[in-house]
Amino acid sequence: MFVEQFVDEGLGNSAYLVGAREARVAALIDPLRDVDRYLAAARRRGVSIAYVLETHLHADFVSGAREAAAQTGAVIGASARAGLGFDHRRLVEGDRIPLGDPSTGAGRGLALGVLATPGHTPEHISFT
Repeated sequence: MFVEQFVDEGLGNSAYLVGAREARVAALIDPLRDVDRYLAAARRRGVSIAYVLETHLHADFVSGAREAAAQTGAVIGASARAGLGFDHRRLVEGDRIPLGDPSTGAGRGLALGVLATPGHTPEHISFT
């Protein structure tokens, strides 16, 4: 597995590309609106972005989740408590985001777990 962090010092935000090398599958977490750098990183690593995940609603910047999903065909995942007005997977504590490739068995069992972590915002979730 790999984790690549993208830090925006001006916003104090970090986005992450998390994936399984052997399965060539990744999840993009909390992307900013300009998604080109995340897509370039995925290409460089030879992975497909299967999921775009939001930890919470972002009042301080415009999310790139919908743009990244549109360009990659990825599923957007966000807290069921977020009340998003567009199609997405409604995540609750205990859910698993698979990073393996079922067609080849590569990365079998690799997954991100969903953990409810309210505090920063009521709907905040984390991935383990």
